[in-house]
Amino acid sequence: MGLLHFIFGKDLTRDWVAHRAVRLQIDLGRLTLCGVAIDARIELLEGLGPTENRRAARSGKLYYYSKGLEIEVNDGLFDSFTIHWDKPGYRPWRGEAVYEGSPIALDAGTTPEKLLELVGEPDEREDDETGTSLEYFRDDGWCDIQFDTDGRLKTIFFG
Repeated sequence: MGLLHFIFGKDLTRDWVAHRAVRLQIDLGRLTLCGVAIDARIELLEGLGPTENRRAARSGKLYYYSKGLEIEVNDGLFDSFTIHWDKPGYRPWRGEAVYEGSPIALDAGTTPEKLLELVGEPDEREDDETGTSLEYFRDDGWCDIQFDTDGRLKTIFFG
């Protein structure tokens, strides 16, 4: 490893090619993105194509602004990801969502009540001045679904 590579890092996605066949999909039960689980090799997501922020990629942060998606990488492994519907600089997530093998409709208009109908009661719920957070814990990770003070879906974090 050269000194410059050590100092400046490497964009792991620079040679990735976006594939139209990749289904942009999250699974709220299995905690996966495009069928890839947390802690898997990051190369399994190469069909997403190169990141839209090469500088951040060198420190393990993959930003796909046009997809409403952020991915974190740690030691070459898929560490976590966040889906956005209402973050400045990002287009809203337009991918699919499934739960227990069935498609579910998620968009910026999804409310906490609607989400509870779709996936059931959370392990933890927090309501405060910034909005509502619903947390679901699984053996292999957790999911934090956040809504703004108007009850509109903002983000889903998987880690």
